[in-house]
This record gives sequence, structure tokens and C-alpha cells, in this order.
Amino acid sequence: MHDEISIISSEDRHYSIDKSAEILNLHHEVISVDKENRKMDVAYLSKTIDEEIKAGVKFLAVVLNMGSTMYGSVDDITKITELLKSKPVEFMIHVDAAFGGFIYPFINFENKMNFSNPHIVSFTLDAHKMLQAPYGTDIYLSRKGFIEGVLTEGASYVKGQDCTLSGSRSGANAISVWMILRAYGSQGGIEFCHEIWERTNSLCDELDALQVQYFRESFMNIVTISSPYISESIAHKYRLVPNCHENPQWWKIVVMDHVTPQIIASFLSELSEYLTDSFALNKKAVKTELFSEHL
Repeated sequence: MHDEISIISSEDRHYSIDKSAEILNLHHEVISVDKENRKMDVAYLSKTIDEEIKAGVKFLAVVLNMGSTMYGSVDDITKITELLKSKPVEFMIHVDAAFGGFIYPFINFENKMNFSNPHIVSFTLDAHKMLQAPYGTDIYLSRKGFIEGVLTEGASYVKGQDCTLSGSRSGANAISVWMILRAYGSQGGIEFCHEIWERTNSLCDELDALQVQYFRESFMNIVTISSPYISESIAHKYRLVPNCHENPQWWKIVVMDHVTPQIIASFLSELSEYLTDSFALNKKAVKTELFSEHL
């Protein structure tokens, strides 16, 4: 039976998707992304689904990103839903909004990645990111009628039912989220997101002026800089996050309230100096090479 089910996720997925596939012993197909916008490649997805159907797959569990871990990218829910509906296979969509869930919908009011799409059955959100709750404060939202399949009455000594893999967990985390949301209020939360977003826009404007190559989803506060445009010493000084520690190709900035305009200005000043020096060195190297060719 399990060989009739397949998990579909993006190249920019969170590594927990791979873990889940291993635990459940389910086939997992990874879909490449468009390198320009980091969205799931719909043409590649279509081809993969056709191959899965041909192999006997009857149900797809599709995981989409609302703010991927490294790039903050957001998959195109409309295009992907229409594609899935055109295929002779059952499917459900889960949205990984661990990072984007507490900012993307509050900035992009045209957001279509919500329960108004009947094919989305669940979301995951991390309150320990944008809400700055204690680490490990995760939220799982499920459409009505879908949570019953994982409820257990095994822990009869606990009031209510457990529907998690981890089981025991701290109630203090839930209380902290409630208090944070109460402190912000709905309007205060939106204003906080917009302030962070505008700060990110200002950073990107300056990076554009410096002609730095970077990726940024327009409604997110994550900016990921291509490694040739930044020195490792600057990246480490400002605690940027590498896409891998062995040979980083990208360095991630997460703009939060503690990333003040003064810190951003200092970072940009050092980055500008580094780029100026690098350009001068490259120009000197080219001149030396040309001179050598004429000898």
C-alpha cells in the first residue's frame, strides 16, 4: 500500500521532509527549482508526476514552501494546484510556513496560499522565528476532519488526546505564543512585519546600488547573497548563515528588529569596501595577464 503513495517536495525543502519520508518508508521525489525565483519548476513537476503515475502511484502528498529555510522563497500555489488537478491522481497539499507564516501573509495581502484553497490540508509554522517565542515552539494547523487520523487515547492519564510524534511537550511554549500575540494585537503584528519588510527593502536597494548578486522573495525578510560578492570574514562578523559550511555558495541575512539601520549601514560600508578592493585586484590581475601575453 505504501508504494502507492509518494511525497513531492522542492529542492529548497526543509530537511525534515527527508526525515519524514524515511520514518514513513515513503517514496520521495525532489523537484528542481527555477534558479531565478527559487519556485518549484512546474514543467519538471509535471514530468515527475507523470512518471510517478506510470509507476503505480495513486496518491501524492505535496509539500510547498512559504518562505524556504535558506532563501525565503515561496512556491506558486495557483500554478501547482491547477497542474495537480489536471493529473489522474489524488493529492493533498501541505504548506511549510515555518518561517513565512508569521510575515508573508501580513505583507502580501493577495496571498493565495491559505485554507481558501480546498486542496491545502495543513500548515506548519514556527513561533520561535518571527514571533521570537522560546525555541521549539512549533504550530501545526490542520483543516477540520484531518487530525482525527493521528489522535491516540493511549495516554489515558492525560486530559485530551495526543496527536504528535514527540508526545510530551512544554505547555510554557503555548502560553508564550498566546502572550506574544496578545501583546502585539492584530494591528501591532502587521505593523511589526511592515517595519521589518521596509528595512529589508532598504537593504536590497543598497545591494542593488553595489551591484551585488542576491536572492530575495519580495514579501519576505530574508536576503541571500551569492558568495563571490562577500568575504567570509564579513559574513562571520555579521553572523550570516551559509547554505553549507564546507564550501558556501550563499550567505543568508535575516532582517529582524535587532538588525538595526545602524548595523545594516555598517555592514554595507564594509561590503562596499571589500567589493572595491576586489574589483581593483581583479582589474590589476587582468592587466598583468594581458601584459604577459604581449611579452
